Amino acid sequence: MNATLSAPSAIDADRLAAVARLLVDSGRVVPGMEVDITGRARSRWWPLPAVGDREVLASLLPEDTLEGHAEAASALADAVDGEVRRRLHGASVELLERRAGRRAVPHAWLVSLSSLDPYLAASLPAAKVAAFAAALDAWLASGAASLGRARLCLRVHEPAEDATCPHDERWAVELLVQDAEEPSLLVPLAELWDGAVPFAAGAIEDVLTGLGRLTRVAPELAVLLDEAAPTEVLLDTPTLLGLVRDRTEALADVGVALLLPSWWARRGRIALRAKTSSGAATPGVVTESGFGLDQLVSFTWEAALGGRRLTRAELSALARAAAAKQQLVRVRGEWAEVDPAELHAIL
Repeated sequence: MNATLSAPSAIDADRLAAVARLLVDSGRVVPGMEVDITGRARSRWWPLPAVGDREVLASLLPEDTLEGHAEAASALADAVDGEVRRRLHGASVELLERRAGRRAVPHAWLVSLSSLDPYLAASLPAAKVAAFAAALDAWLASGAASLGRARLCLRVHEPAEDATCPHDERWAVELLVQDAEEPSLLVPLAELWDGAVPFAAGAIEDVLTGLGRLTRVAPELAVLLDEAAPTEVLLDTPTLLGLVRDRTEALADVGVALLLPSWWARRGRIALRAKTSSGAATPGVVTESGFGLDQLVSFTWEAALGGRRLTRAELSALARAAAAKQQLVRVRGEWAEVDPAELHAIL
């Protein structure tokens, strides 16, 4: 039986170089080391893409197959490694001061990271090289998004509608724990602390590791570490908006999901719209070109939220909210985002 094997399409070299530069420019690289089957070791600058880089990484795929993914990953690793080395060498950067005498494995590795030649000397003891490579792998794994079965999630709860102090609203961010292999098992972290849910052994250690990671990328949540068994944290509106806008991707990168209320994606914004109505032409009123526009159509300007007209009383209430620096306010039972500058222009 004859079969024709088609070679995978080549990865676009310009695109590959651009993606490598993007990762290096944003600091999304990490040093490491690999040892080949002969025992020869070389230092590596590995790419460390974020969750938001998925689309740009997908653009490198020569084909959407296992082989295509492996080819793209290998090519990107080489491109990133070469890009970092060229920059360090061009800037005469040395990560460790050179010194005379025989180098230890860590010293040789650090020196090789800023060299155009990535290989460590073949004369280094193989056992020590292997041990150092294993220690580096463990260090890299410690920053991975998912080490165990228990995954942290944050669920945002909106303030009660009958809040006694509407200008001092607090949003409760509840801590949840999810089984990585059984995503449907998602329960409040309080139940894990109480031993009320059947999580695998080591779940508490996984959660504590996750807490350390999330407070590293979202320092506004660091108060969680002040409690022995944290279950939630209260945030004011500006802090919550900053968390959602600036930290969602970073949290996802360390394996923490941020769960928002169902209305969040469709929350309204205040806008100014023109409502038109056709008018009957007034006999005898003409311009050089015929009837004037004012005689054909009339405009009424009005403020609206999600396509619905706002009353003057509602606008006055929004103005007071903006003056109080509220950025999320309830209008007709729904949450709307208020930009004080935009609202001032509308008024």
